Amino acid sequence: MGVRKAYAASDKGFGYVEGQLSIPATLKDLKAQAAGDTLTVTWAAPQSEFNVPDSASYTVELLKDGAVAKTVVVDAAEGTAKAEFSGLAKGDYTVKAFATNIVGRSDKVSVQAHVPGKAATPENGWAKQDGVWYYFKNGAKATGWQKVGNDWYYFAGSGAMKTGWLKVGGSWYYLKSSGKMATGSQVINGRAYYFASNGVWRG
Repeated sequence: MGVRKAYAASDKGFGYVEGQLSIPATLKDLKAQAAGDTLTVTWAAPQSEFNVPDSASYTVELLKDGAVAKTVVVDAAEGTAKAEFSGLAKGDYTVKAFATNIVGRSDKVSVQAHVPGKAATPENGWAKQDGVWYYFKNGAKATGWQKVGNDWYYFAGSGAMKTGWLKVGGSWYYLKSSGKMATGSQVINGRAYYFASNGVWRG
């Protein structure tokens, strides 16, 4: 073990006191949260008798199929207990982490994580991203009125497919839950409506 000084309370009041520095405690509350192709790892930093981190650094290893694919080393002095891995392919991963100081290294702790991967963007056709439907044409998100097959749909400026009541150019339209533009007689929330063949609400 090593000896370390820190400014803390003692029986003589506040001042520099000495204490024994030992191997860091095992990291607690190791968690891994995935979003798209990014995995964020967090943990609880072990504290010394001086109520400050007793580690010099934290090492986080990302394993794929049993082999270390990426490693991040975090300086404990920065007060950060988080590491991030990005650009990951879809799949299952194992995260291992440990703390290190001048005395030695803590035991490794691990957690399993599944990375969904970045959503693929089609050249043409439908794609659902983060729960929202889009329609792609030549690799770009379609906007405004679009005829897909035999049906008309409306897409916002962001490319998101619209549903429900929609006012465009002073006229009202109704887009079904599927996104299809309503025509003819329709019952919406228990009330009858009529829409022209171009989708305009007539009454």
